[in-house]
Amino acid sequence: PVRIVLDSGLRIPLNCQLLTDEFVQQTIVATTSDDLQKIALVKSSGANIWQLKKDKNGRVSITDLLKKIARSKMSSVMVEGGAQIFTSFLKEKMADRIFLVLAPKILGTGIEAIGDLGINLVNDCIKLKNIMTKKCFKRTWRNL
Repeated sequence: PVRIVLDSGLRIPLNCQLLTDEFVQQTIVATTSDDLQKIALVKSSGANIWQLKKDKNGRVSITDLLKKIARSKMSSVMVEGGAQIFTSFLKEKMADRIFLVLAPKILGTGIEAIGDLGINLVNDCIKLKNIMTKKCFKRTWRNL
């Protein structure tokens, strides 16, 4: 597997585990930054840099990213992240499968899993198909 980190502003700390562990050669940092000094420092760690187009919000363009992934002959992508990245993939209709892990404890308002998709009508919603649920216990978590 190849790790691809979306970091539009190239704010990744040079001492983070992604740039210092034994898998750094299999790490790609996708950015819109043109900070040549920081790009050189990230490359010197052993990671690769992909400079990509910006979307309308100034972040890495998901479409441009997926085209670059396809040109690199990668055929499968697992997205792990937060609301911003999930929302971007859903808005671009670039998700084939969604795995949602929900803890059995809910606190307050929580952390938003998906941001504003700009969908205001039920008829326009994203419709999920082939929904399956599985109850997992801590000891079987790694078996997913």
